Amino acid sequence: AQNLSIPAGEIQTEFGKIGIKAPSALENTKQIEELIVYGSADTGALVRLKDVANVAFEYDKSAQTFKHGDAPAVLLTVYFNQNQNVILIGDDVRASIDRVNKGLPDKLRVHEVLYQPEEVNDSIAGFIVSLLQGIGFVILVVLIGMGIRNALVVSLAIPLSITATLIAMSVIGIDIQQMSIAALIIALGMLVDNSIVISDAVQMKINEGIDIKTACYEGTVEQSIPVLTSTLTTVMAFAPLMVLPGEAGEFAKSLPQVVIIALVASYLVAMFVTPAFASFLFKNTHKPDQKKNRIRHFFEFMLKGAMKMPVMSLAFILIIIGATGYGVLFLKINLFPYADKDLVYIDIYSEKSGDIIYTEKLADELRRMLKDEPEIKAIDTSIGGGFPKFYLTVGVRPPSNDYAQLLMHIDLSESGRFVKREEFAYYLQSKIDTALAGGSATVNLIEINQPGPAVDIKVSGKYREDVNRVARDLYNYLLTDESTINVTNDIADYVYQYKLNVDPDKAMTLGLTNYDVQFQTSLAVNGMTSTVLQKDGNQYDIVVKGDIHSIKDVENLQIKSSITDNKVLMKQFATVTLEKELGSIKRHNRSASVSISSNVRPGFAATDLQNYVENTLLPSLDLEGVEIAFGGDQEMFDKYISGLLGAAAFAVAIIYIILLIQFNSLMQPLIILATVPLSVVGSVLILLILNMEVTFTVGLGVASLIGIVVNNAILLIEYINRERKLEHSVYDACINSVEKRFRPIMLSTTTTVIGLVPLALSNSSFFTPMAVALMGGLMVSTLLTLIVIPLIYYVGHRYE
Repeated sequence: AQNLSIPAGEIQTEFGKIGIKAPSALENTKQIEELIVYGSADTGALVRLKDVANVAFEYDKSAQTFKHGDAPAVLLTVYFNQNQNVILIGDDVRASIDRVNKGLPDKLRVHEVLYQPEEVNDSIAGFIVSLLQGIGFVILVVLIGMGIRNALVVSLAIPLSITATLIAMSVIGIDIQQMSIAALIIALGMLVDNSIVISDAVQMKINEGIDIKTACYEGTVEQSIPVLTSTLTTVMAFAPLMVLPGEAGEFAKSLPQVVIIALVASYLVAMFVTPAFASFLFKNTHKPDQKKNRIRHFFEFMLKGAMKMPVMSLAFILIIIGATGYGVLFLKINLFPYADKDLVYIDIYSEKSGDIIYTEKLADELRRMLKDEPEIKAIDTSIGGGFPKFYLTVGVRPPSNDYAQLLMHIDLSESGRFVKREEFAYYLQSKIDTALAGGSATVNLIEINQPGPAVDIKVSGKYREDVNRVARDLYNYLLTDESTINVTNDIADYVYQYKLNVDPDKAMTLGLTNYDVQFQTSLAVNGMTSTVLQKDGNQYDIVVKGDIHSIKDVENLQIKSSITDNKVLMKQFATVTLEKELGSIKRHNRSASVSISSNVRPGFAATDLQNYVENTLLPSLDLEGVEIAFGGDQEMFDKYISGLLGAAAFAVAIIYIILLIQFNSLMQPLIILATVPLSVVGSVLILLILNMEVTFTVGLGVASLIGIVVNNAILLIEYINRERKLEHSVYDACINSVEKRFRPIMLSTTTTVIGLVPLALSNSSFFTPMAVALMGGLMVSTLLTLIVIPLIYYVGHRYE
């Protein structure tokens, strides 16, 4: 009541209204000390707060604090509004930081823990360079394959399609970021595919002696349906990828969106712009004595040989596909590799619960242990909680007095001791495990997906004894296995607590209620914010707290009865005992539950460890009364692979319907879809040769291949059907299809593959595996398609 500030109003005078200023609220500690807490009705004597309590202005010892290196620090976090250019705003912020730094004393400096605008600028600049390199590679390939006039017309598809795509992205709200630029790089080679097909058809007409304008019209009309079908099939392959589940699906969502927009734009350019410019620039290039291309001749020779022994040839193809299926078993799976961030963060857990001073000492000890590592450029520390969100997939840790977090910038090139971040993280973890006492610490790298253990085993059952027994067996095994690191379990431990044993009869006799005991004990031990102090425009909590330092002080605490106003010592109606109880009780589906988790060391696969646990270790244990469930990478694998398989199945079904409509045949769409397993052959083969891991993006690449590789088969089947309408035999039609469609097929594939080269060489954990899988699938599928598709068609139609 003595810390109020109520407007007293105004008095109307002959000079106007004059305000009345009442005594203000508390503004300093002196005023708090002078507060009256008691007045004697008999003598009039006053008891002020300073007579019975110490008043001090001090830091909240339980508050979260930060350090930069060894020095105390204040952390300022800035977030950008949506739809803002972080790079431009970042330049303004950087200028402000530099200006403030110049005016600060020598010992006071502003340091950047994280600076997103710089990271975004570097990342986008790198991707734009890759995009420009890809454009240059594609134009070069087109120039070599088609000549300068034709290449100029075809290459127009690239800037026009990219410009249209950027406009569409702006309209529908897709930002320019890593994923959207990567999508443009992936689509880059495909942007010219439709134009290549149209220009090749026009050139063939011109070479046949048809005048240029008629050739442009007839060539475009002739290929309009195959080009539309090819575009639709590719679009349908990417469309299901927009609805993949989880954080990674949301992260990758813009990739299929941008690719689809670019493909639609390239189709429109191919249908309207390419023939228009061809009518001005194309000319007859036919040479009567022109020699047959040696590579084309080789494929014709191979096709003729296969058609002489069709059954044996098809059996050989099936053996290749079967061998690929067997090769899949040898692929290393790492669904979500670590992000390309030179950041390492360490979670620190103190053994002393609720003691933030001890937690700070533990964090200081760990920082001193690591500061001489040459790879570590800077260390920032958060004590009593985690840092604010510093990456999309890293969660924010709530405040806790027994938790601290270290955030470190690293540069592996400083020493040359480590090639991969995983190796450095394992080195740090091993060093910490052997040297840190009084708590535990876990070294973490930034992950693309929501972070979690590689292997997570959940044991649940009706009886806690059975659950704990099996959990300890699993924990002890993982602890001794050479492939594991950071093995933990959440078996509930017993914790000690003081228990107030209140005698209800004595308490009621003394006029004490449960509320009296609980509230006043909490007030004495924990304290309570009673009001605030207004000072220099800031508000500071005024906390009332008892002078409790030991359990004896609790026993001698006087509890005031809300009924009689009398004070009674705690020990007159209660006893205090030290008892143990479970610190926490975890349940899964209403059953007692324990989780055992582990990460794997570099060079080992989580899938191998889990397969051993599931197929070898668990059958050897007594599992009566318990149930086992797996999480970790296996849960993520099941979640995302099922999503990718569902997307692929949906894409195949839609593509089949599109092909069914175009070719009016049940069999020919199946022949075209035979290219899908051929693409998988290439992807698996190149991953095995390069010893690369299967990641989530590899799945994206393989799923999107479905719509890309069928385009070559569409061109072949469409030409074969057209030849047969001209009364050519099935044999001749199949041979001629390779001869006439060789150049557009090879050129389209080469441009797509070459366009992916910068992405494959970017050394990105997210994009490089996807680009490599796409390149391998496209190359092998194209080479096999030129033989397999005409061969299957010949086998199915040779007796017609």
